[in-house]
Amino acid sequence: MFGLANLQKFLQERDVVFSVARKPALVELCLIANSLGLELDPDGLKEDRTEVFIAKLTCESLCLRNPYRIIGTANLSFVPHFSIFDIYNHRLAFNEFDHAKLRDYHHMEGYTMAKDGFVVYLESVQYIKHR
Repeated sequence: MFGLANLQKFLQERDVVFSVARKPALVELCLIANSLGLELDPDGLKEDRTEVFIAKLTCESLCLRNPYRIIGTANLSFVPHFSIFDIYNHRLAFNEFDHAKLRDYHHMEGYTMAKDGFVVYLESVQYIKHR
């Protein structure tokens, strides 16, 4: 089997931060990193070069903002109007939900977390079209 040092090296090579030294926890982290397909950095450098970073943040025609520098706003005036029916139809069309699951919405994790007070403040970020 793999030793503790090999497990730690596997995680470090994939930039997985860990603070545990217990082998079962490291094995679990390695399995998760492997299932996510985290790869080694091919040139041995951290991927913090500007062009690589921008390429990772570009999605179709949107240039996403650096998640570490995002400043949200509570002003949601730029968000288009939508209703509960729009959300319902979206969930049916693009997710694994069906009518029965959506009818029991109060069992969903998002609803439970909001009800239990984990959603304290809602902010939004407006994305800019890529030029």
